[in-house]
Amino acid sequence: QHGGIYVKRSARFREEEMRQKLLSYVSAGTPMYLVIFPEGTRYNPELTKVISSSQIFAAQEGLPVLKHVLTPRVKATHIAFDSMKNYLDAIYDVTVAFEGTVDDKGQRKEAPSM
Repeated sequence: QHGGIYVKRSARFREEEMRQKLLSYVSAGTPMYLVIFPEGTRYNPELTKVISSSQIFAAQEGLPVLKHVLTPRVKATHIAFDSMKNYLDAIYDVTVAFEGTVDDKGQRKEAPSM
């Protein structure tokens, strides 16, 4: 289905727009899978600004400051679950880890392309 809702990590979030789109799927009885990537992007050690922003956000929110993954932004996830709580059959939480992501010096390499 091409009715994706895309939320950029650093963009202004339009909560009501997202909620309305999700509810339109529910009211239409649209069969669907809901896939959410709360990190917003794969960890890339070369994107120091993204990593720094993620760590600052975590510290400001009183969350643990993560070193090897980005801090998930959960507002869109919460809105999706809240909007569709009587429609979703199941929720699966999947974490993907890649082997061989550390170079000879022990530094984390960029994640493989999807």
